[in-house]
Amino acid sequence: RGVLASRATRVPDSMFLAAARTLASMATEEELAAGRLLPPIPDIRKIIHRVATAVAKEAGYEGPIEQWEPAYLPYKKAVSDQP
Repeated sequence: RGVLASRATRVPDSMFLAAARTLASMATEEELAAGRLLPPIPDIRKIIHRVATAVAKEAGYEGPIEQWEPAYLPYKKAVSDQP
């Protein structure tokens, strides 16, 4: 998202490094002590936003990073004509 938001035409190593450092900084001391190097998946929206912001900033972009929220339709069981 950071690359898209900044409209970067190139992705240099510095942008990958910004993403990696940001991701690494999000793991707590407790998670690291338990052997987990990455933050928990339930925090994925926060993780994506922070990493995208760091990458966009590295690209020189200072604007907001849009956070897309999915809107799911209610589940409907499919009806089949076959037995």
